[in-house]
Amino acid sequence: MMSVSSGWDTFQGEKIPSSLELQAEIYEYIEKESKILDVGCGYGKTVFELLKKDFKSIQGIDPNETGVNAANTTYQKITNEQKKIFQVASAISLPFEKDTFDLVITQAFWTAIISQQEQIMTEIHKVLKPGGFLYITDFSQNWQIPKYKNRYEAGLRAGLPRGAFQVFDEKTGKEKFQAKHYTKEELENFAWQASFKTKLYKSKVYKTQTGSTVNGHLFIFQK
Repeated sequence: MMSVSSGWDTFQGEKIPSSLELQAEIYEYIEKESKILDVGCGYGKTVFELLKKDFKSIQGIDPNETGVNAANTTYQKITNEQKKIFQVASAISLPFEKDTFDLVITQAFWTAIISQQEQIMTEIHKVLKPGGFLYITDFSQNWQIPKYKNRYEAGLRAGLPRGAFQVFDEKTGKEKFQAKHYTKEELENFAWQASFKTKLYKSKVYKTQTGSTVNGHLFIFQK
């Protein structure tokens, strides 16, 4: 399977990082019957949050097979249904027909993507219905925080894109995974190149998986 991230597939099942919560603004752009796709669904946290709010037509994709398996198992337990609403797939080539979804969610997804962002945006644009929405919540570049400034600078020295960095295992010293934080302009440009229009932007403050408080982005783009 194609992957544009590095190391994220090593996380297992419900240990896949999933730090962000859905923001209230998303509910202004969806209705109970909306068809929704969660790209980078992990073990299904965001999908299950929506199901609890009576949204019915939701699917999730993730390249991490253990996360998808865990999500389908949880879904079958809470619904007593045997169908699977999560599948293993890459965002580079979404396995859906054109004009399928009313909303695509990418929550703390882009931080795991260090290349081929334009291709992913184009794929998302393809599977959205005309007038459909792309929801993005993710971390901005936090050069004002010494920990992240050091990580960004080390990433540049390692040949990574600006804002990208390596995370190392404290015990072994080996690289665990790579991540990238984005400027507002970067995410806008990727979306605009795929023919999206900006519907909403807000600067937010989020918590990372380690509990750090950082600046972030909330975008709603429209096809």
